[in-house]
Amino acid sequence: MNMLAPINSNYYSTIYPQKSSNVAFGTTRRGYIYNNEKYVNCYTTFFRNDLNWKKFVKYADSNFKNKSQVNVINGACSDGTESYSLAIALKENLSEKSSEKFLPIKAFDYDKEVIKVARSGLILMSDAEMGIVKLATPNDYIYFEDTDEVLDIADDCTAHLKLTKRVSEDLRKDIIFEQKDMFEVLENLEDDSNSIVLFRNAIGHLGDAYANKFATLASKKLKSGSLVVIGNFDHLDTRIVYYLRENNFTEVMPNVFRKNEENTSFIEKIKRFFDKR
Repeated sequence: MNMLAPINSNYYSTIYPQKSSNVAFGTTRRGYIYNNEKYVNCYTTFFRNDLNWKKFVKYADSNFKNKSQVNVINGACSDGTESYSLAIALKENLSEKSSEKFLPIKAFDYDKEVIKVARSGLILMSDAEMGIVKLATPNDYIYFEDTDEVLDIADDCTAHLKLTKRVSEDLRKDIIFEQKDMFEVLENLEDDSNSIVLFRNAIGHLGDAYANKFATLASKKLKSGSLVVIGNFDHLDTRIVYYLRENNFTEVMPNVFRKNEENTSFIEKIKRFFDKR
């Protein structure tokens, strides 16, 4: 799961007054103190199984077949685990020509420290996660290299369970990591029906009001054919699926939503259906 992504500086200082990002992270979990009292534990893995990665990239390839370039945005990217998963899925399941138009992936996270880790080219991987990567690709050695370097993260209580791997240069060039607020990124997005916005397993932490805000802003900025991708945690803890449907998105596969052609909300469609009866 991606890490927590505060909305703006005021929100950050209110919700995370201690700015506690020092309990544990890497490709496992990251700890925060919520409102000075509640401990929040976030989790992230390669190829998280609430998205069918192979089916998704195949669908994206077909959906954007008439586009020469696809703008892929990964918000709340954490240490880059999800961005790397997507890049590998594209390379392994599409032709080189087809995958190139989705790259580079633009990955954003609000937290400066985790972006430093993402930019380092090093990543912590457990044996279990390496197994997950091997299931996704037999070419894992192309993407991750053994290294004697140590990714030293202060107070990471899980580091002793994982080995440091170096991300290959070919994979690193496919991701651009930047410290930035996801809502700001979306507000400034210029879409030509050629965007994929992944904001997965972060909305569940932000709450229902921000789920509504995200769906409304995505509908405003994205044109027909563009995609929004969320995670299981988001719709279990918020009404994000309802908000996306209300804002003219259709779920084309689990956790993947496509902006509709006509500007008709989910509520309006239901109303029209019953008016005809």
